[in-house]
Amino acid sequence: MFETLDATEDDLVAVRVGSGTADGYEEFYSLLIERTKQHGSIRVYEEVPDWTATTYLTHLHGIVPDLRYGPEFDIRSYACVGDSLWAKLLYH
Repeated sequence: MFETLDATEDDLVAVRVGSGTADGYEEFYSLLIERTKQHGSIRVYEEVPDWTATTYLTHLHGIVPDLRYGPEFDIRSYACVGDSLWAKLLYH
């Protein structure tokens, strides 16, 4: 689901996101929780290249994990970079 980018360090989590899966969201949120425990408030940078309608729909897997784990991490700032209509719809 996601690839951790080399820029990830300290309080910054940088990832490239593809299709969403339930297991992928569990792994991603575990990383956010771990970094929050280590550094307090964290920063998140996401790249979402070449998303399609299908890619967009796969991220519905993230709704339940977000409700379940969201209170366990603290995102201070968040940036998402992508140029497809579908990425814009999800992150707008």
